[in-house]
Amino acid sequence: MHMKSLPVVVMLALAAAMGAAPQSVDEMKAHAEAATGAKQIELYCDLAKRLLDLSDRDYIAGNVSHGQALFFESATYAEKASKEARESGKRLKQTEIALRKLTEKMQEIKRTLNLEDRAPLDSAIQQVEQSRSKLLERMFGKEAR
Repeated sequence: MHMKSLPVVVMLALAAAMGAAPQSVDEMKAHAEAATGAKQIELYCDLAKRLLDLSDRDYIAGNVSHGQALFFESATYAEKASKEARESGKRLKQTEIALRKLTEKMQEIKRTLNLEDRAPLDSAIQQVEQSRSKLLERMFGKEAR
């Protein structure tokens, strides 16, 4: 590589890295709400995972109330993904897998918490499990036939 082209390569690499910067949660929400069909389902799943990761970080940092709020918000977006997948018939399998992994992560987080902080999370976990069950019913139940 010539020395003259090195600055151009470095600038292109920096521009690519800046374009690949992670989106904020608010940006993710806006993109998910604006999208339709399969893309919206995918974005809702990504958002649910991101919110749960942020919830885990807050719990680790000792910010229990904010962690709990993000935990519940994650469940809400998982439910939105499930509903859209069931209604459209798109990304059913991928969404079911994402919700199963999300539930597993929720259970992991719950196990790390103090006993008094665990009980409120059961309803969010149950919400995601019910959304997943509805997906399975849509995939393999009477509606699928």
